[in-house]
Amino acid sequence: THTPPAPLLRPHVLAPLTSLVSLNANGSRNYHANGGVTNAGLKHLEGMTSLESLGLFGYHSLRPAGYNPLFNKLKKLKKLEMGFNWQLKGESLEIPTSVVDLNLMESFTLQDVAIIELKEKQRLRKLNLFYCLKLTDKSLEALANLPELEYLNLGCIGALTNDGLQHLEGNTGLKFLSLADNDNFSDAGLIHLKPMTALEELNLWSTPNLIGQGLAVLPSLVQLKTLNLADCANLTDEALRHAGGSGDLENLYLDNCTMITDAGLSKLSDLSKLKELTLGGCLGITDSGLDSLHDLKSLEYLDLSNCPGLTRKRIAKLEEALPDCDVIRD
Repeated sequence: THTPPAPLLRPHVLAPLTSLVSLNANGSRNYHANGGVTNAGLKHLEGMTSLESLGLFGYHSLRPAGYNPLFNKLKKLKKLEMGFNWQLKGESLEIPTSVVDLNLMESFTLQDVAIIELKEKQRLRKLNLFYCLKLTDKSLEALANLPELEYLNLGCIGALTNDGLQHLEGNTGLKFLSLADNDNFSDAGLIHLKPMTALEELNLWSTPNLIGQGLAVLPSLVQLKTLNLADCANLTDEALRHAGGSGDLENLYLDNCTMITDAGLSKLSDLSKLKELTLGGCLGITDSGLDSLHDLKSLEYLDLSNCPGLTRKRIAKLEEALPDCDVIRD
């Protein structure tokens, strides 16, 4: 029989540390390593009323019956990590109203009710819901009109749709937004990002229904520095035409976008601030397309791996033109 290892966190040992401001008690991603911490153990932390940051990631036995008495004591808490709790559905959960940075990532069974009943949402600055698989557009509706929210991770939540994105239009303070790994999002949904003029990073990794015309919204995102379009299997050169007009872009990820061509690469020639460009696995580009990259003098990193249409000779020529760039080849 399998004997679970002893838990890393022993709350009774920590109980005397009542002046702590920050406690990182995060568990591992080993399910069996984290089961020994239960609701009863959280009682030993209730005296830590000075806590401003608390990490309780990965403890699958914890429920609202254990969380809530602790949270009711922590009136100064600002940062809370409590993701990777596979069994937490979130009903009756009372997150401290003082929290501005909330990480619920990889809580696979978390329900919309946890987001709907989240009090004082207007205080939030960061919210990580990555891989909270059960959430729907109802959660996005609950997150409407939060102009102070700066970070929102909605990656790998397959039930979210274009219609749900309309609820986020009022979140005009967002600097980071991830909509990654979603088969429902398409070009039509990106129009809802237009008011987000403070965005600095947009992650659209693995959105197979993204073709490119929806990226016409990019000129409105005047602060955008990082755009991730990697593994967008149906992305076309039209996407690169719009990306090429985002003159302040510093990082552009296009790995495994197999439908883009040399014509698309030519649209990137005006990205004078671009530092990092990944084209690994872009099967449609050839030596001719590399000529468009010669003027990108700010490039520091360029991935050209797994591009069978490129020759060593032409890559070497590009390296001569970009002596300060680290070029990755096969």
